[in-house]
Amino acid sequence: MKDYNTNADISQEQKLFQKLVIKKAYNKPVIEYLNAVHEPDRADRVFHCGEHIGITTIDGVAKIVKADFCRERLCAVCAWRRQAKFTAQTFPILSILERRGYEFIFITLTISNMKYDTLDKAVDTLLHGYELLRKRRNVKRSWAGIIRSLELTYSATLHTFHPHLHLLVAVPHEYFVNSDLYITQSQLADMWADCIGADYIPVCHIEKVKGDTTAAAVETIKYALKPTDAKQAFSAFFYILRGRRLISFCGVFAKLRRELKYSDFENILTDDVDTRRTITYNLYTFDATGGVYRFNNTYTLEG
Repeated sequence: MKDYNTNADISQEQKLFQKLVIKKAYNKPVIEYLNAVHEPDRADRVFHCGEHIGITTIDGVAKIVKADFCRERLCAVCAWRRQAKFTAQTFPILSILERRGYEFIFITLTISNMKYDTLDKAVDTLLHGYELLRKRRNVKRSWAGIIRSLELTYSATLHTFHPHLHLLVAVPHEYFVNSDLYITQSQLADMWADCIGADYIPVCHIEKVKGDTTAAAVETIKYALKPTDAKQAFSAFFYILRGRRLISFCGVFAKLRRELKYSDFENILTDDVDTRRTITYNLYTFDATGGVYRFNNTYTLEG
């Protein structure tokens, strides 16, 4: 079997290290918060997250094949890795669907802002409303597949939360010219209001994805907690979003993920590589005193 060469592009490795160092710095208030709420074990896992990183380079792209990621929801390192892996997995799916004649629309579904004490119920309403929406007859008929992500933003000025959903929807080419398939923004808003039991018309945004689908894919997964030191924001992510599936796939997206045998990016944060081949990788260890990654050794994973 062919070996992967780890020494092809050191600059790619350095770019990874730069991002890792920045994300680890973002974890400082996270660690302080976890210690404050008497979660020392979680705080310790976040502190040590990404201390050891094994990198190989394939076709000029540095890939992480070994790492001690903590997988904690609040961890900035792990949130970055989830986003990176989601993006890497989604691009091939979009390309395949485009070749099969699908087009895409980007949708944002909202609910009114609220204080912390009503946030848990609001998120339940949001996710339940989505399940009701995608089971509507005209939605099932028109939307061939959906990637759904939950994003939660916090206003430090108003001390309010804004939970909302991003949807990347695959539709057939005739969707935009067939009035029986096409769903207008006002129709969607009316349906969404009914699904969440709102006595107001919530803001719903629909945009056809034109040209490069990269931006739409990246925009879909924006659930990661932004850098903050607001304790209420940490509490919301730590307690209210605990155990919830932040991203889901249905229809043609779910089918293609199964066909391509993609790993679960929520829990497996290393990059997907062909394990049938022998992989040689460099292991680096984080030096906290210098804030840099230092070369440790070279290892081989037999295919």
